[in-house]
Amino acid sequence: MASDIFTYTGTGTHKFDFWEINGNRDWAVIPAGTMVNFDEDLPIRLQVGHRGFGQIHIEHRHGHWLKKIKKSLQEALSFKLSQPGTIYTTEENNKIKIMMRVNPDSLLVLRYTENKAGNFLTVVSLYFKNERVDGENIGRYISSFKS
Repeated sequence: MASDIFTYTGTGTHKFDFWEINGNRDWAVIPAGTMVNFDEDLPIRLQVGHRGFGQIHIEHRHGHWLKKIKKSLQEALSFKLSQPGTIYTTEENNKIKIMMRVNPDSLLVLRYTENKAGNFLTVVSLYFKNERVDGENIGRYISSFKS
């Protein structure tokens, strides 16, 4: 997908503020029933974060990869969310990861976030990975790219 058809806008600079794509906080949605034990639609959202998650973490820890593929984080995330992937468990109960094998191979780590306005998955990390992925296969991500 061409990045020039999308507009990326930050809602602020606090760690819990969001990045929107074409004015929408929900970059994609994993429908209810896609993953074992998840019975609700879960939007995927990108928050500003800090060194442990979100935009700040990814740009700090994986900025070299973004430069190599010549994409901003927002461009890379929108590109990867348009692709299918396999969903795996992680060591932490509130996180999942999606392995996307379309070039460049990437691992997207998401954390389940409870919110009174509606639960969602926040982006923890996104980086290049071409090795085997550990964890239990709990579903298949099929793009429901919202933009």
